[in-house]
Amino acid sequence: MITVSKGVRAGVLCVVMVTIAAAFHPPAVPPHSLHHEDGIGDFPCPEDTEIEPCTCTFDGVTFDLTCKNLESEDVLKHVFTAHFPFTLFTSFTLIDSNITTLAPDMFSPIIFQSVRFERNGLKGEQVLEALSSSQTALENFTLIEEVDSEEENSPWPLDGIDKFTKLQKLEVIGPYSAGSLSSTLTSVTLNIEGLTTLPSDAFTVATNLITITLQNSSLESIEANTFKLLTHLETVDLSNCKLQKLTTDSLAFDANLTLVDLSNNIIDTVESGAIKGIQGNTSVKIDNNLLEELPQDPFSTVITELTDEGHVDVNNNPLLCGCDLAWIVTLTDEQRTRLEGLNTSCDIPDDIEFQKLLDFLKYQCGITDPPPPPSFWSMFF
Repeated sequence: MITVSKGVRAGVLCVVMVTIAAAFHPPAVPPHSLHHEDGIGDFPCPEDTEIEPCTCTFDGVTFDLTCKNLESEDVLKHVFTAHFPFTLFTSFTLIDSNITTLAPDMFSPIIFQSVRFERNGLKGEQVLEALSSSQTALENFTLIEEVDSEEENSPWPLDGIDKFTKLQKLEVIGPYSAGSLSSTLTSVTLNIEGLTTLPSDAFTVATNLITITLQNSSLESIEANTFKLLTHLETVDLSNCKLQKLTTDSLAFDANLTLVDLSNNIIDTVESGAIKGIQGNTSVKIDNNLLEELPQDPFSTVITELTDEGHVDVNNNPLLCGCDLAWIVTLTDEQRTRLEGLNTSCDIPDDIEFQKLLDFLKYQCGITDPPPPPSFWSMFF
């Protein structure tokens, strides 16, 4: 038998323990060491030199690819020949580049959840075909191009939107004509060339829409019941367009709206029954138009259906302020507060008590008899 001293036994035990610990806990590898293998860029991006002048970024949550100031489509094609370790990107942005066309399926097998094309000169024929690899993933799509007033080309067709089965937000601004929308859309912003009339079937497929924005478009008219089937609708922004006349049922709704914005148009006529289905806390903005009258139908009906913070804003309209306003005497005090901008548009002095104004309307418009006492007239002369 070999006898081992206590000191030697302790040393052997220590060596054994260290060996075991090393086996279960290998030396930590600095995170950045994963990033510098040959041909591999910063995780999870491709090699920087392979995708220049584009950039790939990852912040631990979003995985983004951005391309700016590209000289040609060939440069973009070269970027997508790079080795991409991962193919599902949060977003892709192409901006301020000299690219007018995109080849079909150009980005395959790369998939994007959000795409923004802005100020590139892109024509519409094949834009969506280039994104075919993202048809089951794309949620947000923005296409913005400036309209060249010197060119008289027909609008570029933008077909295939309905092929994107998860698309929720669509924004198209420029010389395009949009085809059928996607049924999954919840938000749409359109300012496209030639959109002067909003047809009644414009949104029949996109019944899940919550927000519609046609701000700054060339829109001149709206057909009856265009919005009637959109039961999820909350916001309709038609401000700064070229609307002149609201015809019967053109703004008929069946939804819990929060905003209908018609401000800064050239509206001078509102037909009977033009606005229907407004209720609750809806804000109806028809300020900065050319209205000379506020007919009882539809304005009285709209105001009486509003509650709490709901209101109708008629500021900065050239109202004649005659007996067309007599219907306001039938409103309750609370309901009258929901009509904003009347004093301003009618140039009614602030020091005139509203009750005296109501008495004046009643008398002048034949609502009551007999005439008010002489002291009543002193406030006007």
